[in-house]
Amino acid sequence: MVHELTTPVAERFLQKSTEKRGGDSTNLVKTCLSGMMGLAVCYGAIKHNPIREVSRVATVTPEPRALSGEEVKALRAQIRRDKAAIRADLPDVVDLMLATGCRTGEALAIRWQDVDLAEGTVAVTGKIVRHLRQGITREDTTKSKNVARKRLPKWAVSMPLDRRVNGLPSGLRNLVFPTADETPRDISNVDKQWRNYRTRHPEWKWVVPKTFRKTAGTIINETYGIETAAAQLDHSSPAVTRKHYAQTPRLGPDTRAALEEFAISADRRSEQTGG
Repeated sequence: MVHELTTPVAERFLQKSTEKRGGDSTNLVKTCLSGMMGLAVCYGAIKHNPIREVSRVATVTPEPRALSGEEVKALRAQIRRDKAAIRADLPDVVDLMLATGCRTGEALAIRWQDVDLAEGTVAVTGKIVRHLRQGITREDTTKSKNVARKRLPKWAVSMPLDRRVNGLPSGLRNLVFPTADETPRDISNVDKQWRNYRTRHPEWKWVVPKTFRKTAGTIINETYGIETAAAQLDHSSPAVTRKHYAQTPRLGPDTRAALEEFAISADRRSEQTGG
């Protein structure tokens, strides 16, 4: 019965869920339960929402993990030799995500009018979404609500140029990455194609599409700083980038010149004599 779900009962249930499924999944369960019990309050089945007094679910934010420069080169070369990946039109999608740091849905939503081959830029102006009634469609807005034009590195400029020269179909929406039927591509299908690729190449089993975004954020942070990385990824705050998208540098900054100021004469003598 609805009234039997008291705060102590919910507390025990969510604790067991955390132990079994982890904090992230349990938080989702807690949100669903809160909505259900809130509806019960609205209908007068119970007087108050018992989930509101439940303890906060402990979560552990994993350390962002990104591909290294050498790993990116190896992956880009390997995926171009994989016939199944080529048939799925996966290599170019991966390249664009690495080159811009955009999300999968944003990459799939890019249209030819968003690409400026002369300037070597691409505008992220929308995203692909699945609606219950409309199905897979393109929305003219991004998650961050911003229209951002990204400058492509030299190695990435040739990709849209090659697709244009080869006359690949774009469909009614003039998409750069449509399906074979020239309709918008489903994000879940791209995720599935990537999972199949990882099955064939298990050395990348830890890599998910979001890793490409983290990889772009990490290398930009290491080169230009967290503010620039946040701007590239369209984050509202550098704190979001630092916490979720920028991997901690494998080697700290070279500060040896500054720290040499602490040396005393005996230290310098040891250096000269090799001691």
